[in-house]
Amino acid sequence: MSNQGNSQLPKMPSAGDQISASEQRKIINLLITRLSVGEGLSMRSFSGRLIISLSPERRLGGLRKQHFQIQTVAEDHLVCRAWNNGQVESADVTVAKEWMLRKTPFHSQTRNGITYTYTGSDGQTRTASNGTDDDITEKVTPSFQPGDIIVAERGIKGGTGVEAAPDWEMSHDGRKWGKVDA
Repeated sequence: MSNQGNSQLPKMPSAGDQISASEQRKIINLLITRLSVGEGLSMRSFSGRLIISLSPERRLGGLRKQHFQIQTVAEDHLVCRAWNNGQVESADVTVAKEWMLRKTPFHSQTRNGITYTYTGSDGQTRTASNGTDDDITEKVTPSFQPGDIIVAERGIKGGTGVEAAPDWEMSHDGRKWGKVDA
């Protein structure tokens, strides 16, 4: 390999050229020092190879999980505060409810022949009607309560779909709709 006027840059090999392992390492080391990698990326040389790695957060599309303590419950979101090992932070953070537990996408809509009508301001009670049988009252079970600890995710591609809570979405935690016994 010969230099072309610049003592730092070796002549790059052409397709099919045979180059020694030593020359490969030189090229890789030059690439590492010359290339700029973006946030969440790292670059290193290992056994004569160029390794470009994504941080775990970047591999997941910027996804980040956090514990939160519920402060108040709304129709499509929760007002929470970050919870770290029993310590509750002071800033409120809005967290979108899990999709199937939201009111807006389903209120007065028919799904599988059942029309859902939500009652109350927190979106935790609804009536299910198929138009022929008696209506059924359903509640989120277990219900959302101030003080509950949830896990939420941030960085979901496309956002949460909830205007009041665009960044954080609740992770599935086993809550579901359940029939209220009469």
